[in-house]
Amino acid sequence: MSVRNQNWYNLQSTRRYPLDDASTGEDDNGKTIKDNILVDCHIRAPRSYGAYFYVQGLHISDSLITIVVGAAETLTSTDNTTICAVSLLKPQAEFVNIPVTPMQAGVTGWIAFGSGIREPFSAAYATAKQALIAPRCGRPYDDLPIRSLGKYNLSSALSGIVNITAAAPITATYHDNYVVPKYNPETGETNSKAVKAIVFSGQAPTADFNPYSYFLSTCGQRPETGTCHKNPIETINGVSPDCETGNININFSSGLTGRMFKDCGGIDITTELGLSAACDDKPPGQEKRRDICCPNDDGESEYCWPEENQPSTTAEFQVLAQTQQLPITILFDDTPTDQKEAPTDFTTRSGNFDIKLSGYAAVDSTTVNISTYDQTASDWALDRTTSTVFYLIPDTPAVAGAVLNFSVSIVNGNAQPTYTAAVVNTFENKLQIVSYAGRAIIVEQEVALSKRVENCRVNITATALASGGATIRAVAVKPETQQVIADLTTTVSSYEIINGKSGLISLRHGAVFKEFSLQ
Repeated sequence: MSVRNQNWYNLQSTRRYPLDDASTGEDDNGKTIKDNILVDCHIRAPRSYGAYFYVQGLHISDSLITIVVGAAETLTSTDNTTICAVSLLKPQAEFVNIPVTPMQAGVTGWIAFGSGIREPFSAAYATAKQALIAPRCGRPYDDLPIRSLGKYNLSSALSGIVNITAAAPITATYHDNYVVPKYNPETGETNSKAVKAIVFSGQAPTADFNPYSYFLSTCGQRPETGTCHKNPIETINGVSPDCETGNININFSSGLTGRMFKDCGGIDITTELGLSAACDDKPPGQEKRRDICCPNDDGESEYCWPEENQPSTTAEFQVLAQTQQLPITILFDDTPTDQKEAPTDFTTRSGNFDIKLSGYAAVDSTTVNISTYDQTASDWALDRTTSTVFYLIPDTPAVAGAVLNFSVSIVNGNAQPTYTAAVVNTFENKLQIVSYAGRAIIVEQEVALSKRVENCRVNITATALASGGATIRAVAVKPETQQVIADLTTTVSSYEIINGKSGLISLRHGAVFKEFSLQ
């Protein structure tokens, strides 16, 4: 019996739409996509991510529906960007617009599924040519000239409608026709140009008003005069003490060497350039001063230099500037084991790690192994991707991946760690999002891998929710082909924006890590 009045979605379920007719419709293994899985979509994203939108991965199981959408600069490129995804639990209504979850800034849209979601299906598409979305249903828009405002070198930025408020003695004024000079490099001439602008300026001093008085310290005088109460040192270059030990680690570089004093404590910082090369002779009348760090038996004092045979050291400290530029990529090289040292920027938080088998390996089989990268904080991980690549020790299964927001709090006098992680569980052949809040490791969500792996890249991204917690997205990828073998998104209510660290995690000791990155 024929259908006389097909509605829009019924009609699209009989052809390849919303995929473009120019796409092959075949996945990486040559399997053809079913026309009745996707029946419509509308996706917009900035042009800088790519000119072509396409389906990167599609997985339908008995309990879950997941689709990942990417953007590519060409139809045949494989080094592409994932821009959004949809992950739903079954049962799911058909012919309903489902909002996408953006994986990049400026991405929005929706996807509608058809009757094809009733049956299992799994496919991955490496290029846009295979599963290209028609321009009517997904296309880029020109990037905004100014996409965000925020403090320089910080990953977090303002969003939404921003109200700019200037406090005295600074003023902020909007001008429809603000005249600015415009230099022409070809003619060497400078002409004026009227533009729309917000102009920040300082109030001019008058007989009764001194704008510079706003910049005096709280005691109204210069601190060096000794009239102000001396505040303790709270931060160095914006870096506060570590929450576990109370230390600030300092690294001497760029020609500086730090050497410990023998008995009296402290560090001597030296350079190859001596004072004689930088200073004039001592001015007349200047007294000769002695250091009273290490007194002699006769009551005199002498400068207690480090012993000559004491090697130079960085003391055990490193300065960790939390405003370091991103992205960060750490590679654990392939030099022979006897020539390696453990990565100095990583701190073992639980278990034990060692350089082993041409990589950085978890070696404690009795507990969870966690090693965090010192130069990260929890707000860095928000809306960014923390990634690690690991391979398996032969014949040794593993549960390994990337950890976010690792922190230790003191509860009733006891240290209590908390963290969220994405791991590949090769015992069960699954990608899992797990969390730990002091009692037990909880599997928040999991999905089966599309194939068995001997090595794997695990990506994890956290997006904070206004109501608390965060949306966590995990993706498992084969490093050689960049093929997505699992994609998972869930909400973790226990995720808190605290001074946590990102790093590596291995619940079993069968994995060797090759790379850590934050992008």
